[in-house]
Amino acid sequence: MSEFFNNRFFEIRRGRTMDNRVDWEMMRRNALDTLGKLQSENQGSVYKYLLEAAAVIADVVCQREQRFSILELMSVSGKSGYKIIFANPLQSEDSPRHGVSEIGRLYEPQKKLALTEAIESGGVIVANDVMNNPLTQYLGSHIEKKQLKHMAVMPFKRGYLLLFDRAVCGEPFSGEENQFLNQAMRVVNYGFRWYPKQTTDGKTSVLKNALSHRTRNQMLVLAGFQKRLEDAIEQGNDERALSYAEIIAQAGKRLSEDLALFKEAKEYLLESKDSGRKTTRKLSEYLAVFSKEDFQLDRTFFENEFILNHSEKLLGQLFERVKSFMLGNRQDHDLGVGLISHGSDSVTLEFRCTGFKSVKSDIDESLFFIRWIVETLGGKTEVLDDYFTVTLPLA
Repeated sequence: MSEFFNNRFFEIRRGRTMDNRVDWEMMRRNALDTLGKLQSENQGSVYKYLLEAAAVIADVVCQREQRFSILELMSVSGKSGYKIIFANPLQSEDSPRHGVSEIGRLYEPQKKLALTEAIESGGVIVANDVMNNPLTQYLGSHIEKKQLKHMAVMPFKRGYLLLFDRAVCGEPFSGEENQFLNQAMRVVNYGFRWYPKQTTDGKTSVLKNALSHRTRNQMLVLAGFQKRLEDAIEQGNDERALSYAEIIAQAGKRLSEDLALFKEAKEYLLESKDSGRKTTRKLSEYLAVFSKEDFQLDRTFFENEFILNHSEKLLGQLFERVKSFMLGNRQDHDLGVGLISHGSDSVTLEFRCTGFKSVKSDIDESLFFIRWIVETLGGKTEVLDDYFTVTLPLA
């Protein structure tokens, strides 16, 4: 049944017969109607509006596997840049993808033509055959790692970009689909009149604001895709249902991990230094998460006994998050963990990765959480281009 559905779906999408062309028109009209209804709901959240709108459009143009991202434009050290506020699928070994909150630049190290041309023209840019398309040459080795074949970029006046990718499907975006994307862009753009710009309360602490933002985004994902999961199950679309279920599971996992981290940090800070909850362990035991296959690990860590006496959970979270950041943001395979200096009261580590950039220090959520854990443990950090240092107090 599932195989029949998939085959039939591809026939509909290619529009090779009159009946199939009618079905394509129905899909297009239904999607535009749904986008129109989203406007009047006036939920007040730009992110939720964009997430639901992107999912509706992806149902029509992404085919078997939904692949889309939401980017928010921002200024990065005087250079125009962007922040990824949603990415599906999320970073994983089987499906390499940028991580949420990753920061990128539009003109460095080279001009990202697919993005800049969409922004400058104010219309949808379709880049079929990304491997050979001059608009997407900046992706370099990412094209193969992400299994990308074709890409479409949809810009909005409010400073957001939607990216739609085709990976599993080799069919390029057709003229009909390009026309649909431009129609959808106009409908979504018009809907922004219902949604006030999101602002940051200057009185809110950085930590409180980060937790609120992180929690809100994951809850929006959970709520938005739960309804789509139910619809896919009701329609008997197994692949869509599994895709939605995976998104929900990933969002739930991230939310659970973040809340557990804040709970552990709060308990750690409230307890005295004599608390029995603190665990004494060697630094080398924590560094075991950096596998030999992906990281060059300084042998000095194993030749010296650097003893840490902190919260085991916080330290575990620290190194797991550093590892995930490095694997998800590297531009090549030069990943390393080295020892800079050590004394009787502290040890300083260096994490080498092309994904670290000084401009990300205060605006990348992933780096923010890593730095926050270190500071909670009484240490300090420094983010520079291509490497990140962490100083931790010894027992």
